[in-house]
Amino acid sequence: MAYNKNIVNIIYKFLEYRAVDKECLLYIFIRYGYSVAEHCCESTGLKKDNINNIIDTLVDIRKIAKEQKQYIIADSIREDLLSAGIKIHDTKDGTIWRKL
Repeated sequence: MAYNKNIVNIIYKFLEYRAVDKECLLYIFIRYGYSVAEHCCESTGLKKDNINNIIDTLVDIRKIAKEQKQYIIADSIREDLLSAGIKIHDTKDGTIWRKL
C-alpha cells in the first residue's frame, strides 16, 4: 500500500506529544494501513508484534462473527484488513493472513 509521506510526518509529530499505546496504533493501522503503522513502530520503539496482535484480534472477531452468521460484519472486517494491506485466507485449519 502506498502512503503519503506528509501523513506519516503528521502522525510522527502527533506521537511525539502522546504516549504510543495499542489504541493509537490500532487507529493508525485501520486508518492508514500496515506500512504506516510499521513506520510508526520503527520511529517510536513500539514493537511490531503489537500490529500483529491487532490483526490477530480482528481475525478472531471475524471468526466469531462468521460463527454467529453475522456475515456482513465478517465481510466488513475482511475488507478493512484488505484496505489496510492485509490479505486473509480461510483454510480448513483456520484463517491465515499476510501482508500485501
